Amino acid sequence: MSCRIFDLSLLMPSLTTIVQLDKLTILELFSNEFEGPIPKDIGQLSKLEQLLLHINNFTGYLPPSLMSCTNLVTLNLRVNHLERDLSAFNFSTLQRLNTLYLGNNNFTSTLPLSLYSCKSLTAVRLASNQLERQISSTILALRSLSFLSISTNKLTNITGAIRILKEVKNLTTLILTKNFMNEAIPNDENIYTFERPSLYIYF
Repeated sequence: MSCRIFDLSLLMPSLTTIVQLDKLTILELFSNEFEGPIPKDIGQLSKLEQLLLHINNFTGYLPPSLMSCTNLVTLNLRVNHLERDLSAFNFSTLQRLNTLYLGNNNFTSTLPLSLYSCKSLTAVRLASNQLERQISSTILALRSLSFLSISTNKLTNITGAIRILKEVKNLTTLILTKNFMNEAIPNDENIYTFERPSLYIYF
C-alpha cells in the first residue's frame, strides 16, 4: 500500500490521519509546502519502506518514533528546515536502510556513530548542514556504501578524512567540498594512491 501526493491542494486528510494507515509501505509527500514538525507518531507506520518528505518546510527534529520504522529502505528528508543534534538519533534500529538523504537542513553535531551500524547503506547525502569534527574510522563498517556527499559542513582534518574514506571498498563518489576551512591541501603523495581508479573525490 502506498500514498503518493504531489499537490498539497489534493491532500484531504491531515498528516496525523495518514500515520494511522498502518499498512502503508510507501509515503511520498515531497515538493509540497508542508510546515511544522514531522508527526511525532510517524513510527506507527511500522511497515513503511520508503519515506519521501523532501523539498518541504518541515521544522523541528527527527521524531524518536521514526526508530520504530525498522523496514525503512529509503529515507529522504532533504531540503527542509530540520535541526538539532543529529547524533542524538539512533539509526541502529534501521538495519534495512539503503538510501539516506538528509542534506540541506540544519542538523548539528557530528556524523552519528549509530549510522555506521546500518550495513545496507549504499548512498548517504548529508551535505549543507552544520556537522562538525572529524570523520571516524568506524565508517569503514559501511562496506556497501558507494555514494557519500557531506559537502558544505564544518568538518575538520582533511588528511584523516581522505585516508579513512578511500578505504571504504565500494565507494565510487565522495563529495567533501566546502569543509576543512583554513586547512592545507595534503602534500603526502601516498594519500592520493587508490586501489580503485573508479573512485571520484571532490574536495
